[in-house]
Amino acid sequence: MLKTDNSGEFCSKEFEELCKKCGIARQNNTPYTPQQNGVAERMNMTLMERARSMLSGVGLGQEFWVEAMETTFYLVNRSPSSTLEDKTPQEVWTGKKPSLSHLRVFGCDAYVHVPKEKRTKLDSKSEKCAFIGYKDGLKGYKTWNPVTRKVVYSRDVVFREVKYAIKHEVQPKEPEKIEFELKEEESDSTTEEESEYEEPQTPGVRRLVRERRQPERYSPSAFCSNFALTITDNDPRTVKEAVDSEDGKLWKEAMVDEMASLHKNEAWDLVELLTGRKPIGCKWVFKKKTNVEGKVEKYKAQLVAKGYSQVSRIDFGDIFSPVSKVASIRLLLSIAAAFDF
Repeated sequence: MLKTDNSGEFCSKEFEELCKKCGIARQNNTPYTPQQNGVAERMNMTLMERARSMLSGVGLGQEFWVEAMETTFYLVNRSPSSTLEDKTPQEVWTGKKPSLSHLRVFGCDAYVHVPKEKRTKLDSKSEKCAFIGYKDGLKGYKTWNPVTRKVVYSRDVVFREVKYAIKHEVQPKEPEKIEFELKEEESDSTTEEESEYEEPQTPGVRRLVRERRQPERYSPSAFCSNFALTITDNDPRTVKEAVDSEDGKLWKEAMVDEMASLHKNEAWDLVELLTGRKPIGCKWVFKKKTNVEGKVEKYKAQLVAKGYSQVSRIDFGDIFSPVSKVASIRLLLSIAAAFDF
């Protein structure tokens, strides 16, 4: 079975008769539904992306799109495929493994030998061309001469694949000349004629050398005073202050809820302490959650580890925190609000 779209080359009478003669069943896609032939459409995208990359990589123009596509077909047919059990399409079709010794980098420099019938004694024996593909039925390479702008087929070619000398890069523009004049105080010893030939002196750029110091917020003392929750002067800082305060009952309930949540989520595993290791302590952080009007809605207690007591490369190596950034959440909420999701 052959599944195709409704292009004219597939729907002609001659092609239909050929398929019937060869015992090939035909199936066409519904108009404007390329997803019905997903395998072919995916391959079309793969071929187009590779051809575009080849042209862009060597700086060739779109007038070479045919050569780039033909080279892409040639390489895909000689590349292993997982659907063919890591065999190449050429091997499956012919039963022989294809030779890859003749493959060259598309667009690389190719020095084509000039036959003695086409040159004089002092002429160069080779011409610098660009390799643009292979030719079916011809044991040779297809090259392009940028000087004569002609395609040359030859088997006597020396390639230089290290550097793409034929790459057409945009030449940088010359920097614009900025004219300026320095006003100096007139003196009796400087005449008008001498001042015309004086070259303006460009003042040198002064660079300030300053000492680079680590910000205070990254110092160990700063970590000791900063916690996951931003506490205020009205919030208790220790368990004793929380229990002995007027809202001691509410703070106790908050701590019980925090412990229940930690046990439910299996936040830790009890293990034996390794020899020579010192455990990391914990600390309770208390915070009153208020609404827009400033009234207390919830008493929040959070049990945190004193991570600031650890030493880098001794107590820990890499750090990974699976927490989303607030900026990302705000961006998603803004998009949802803008599109009324």
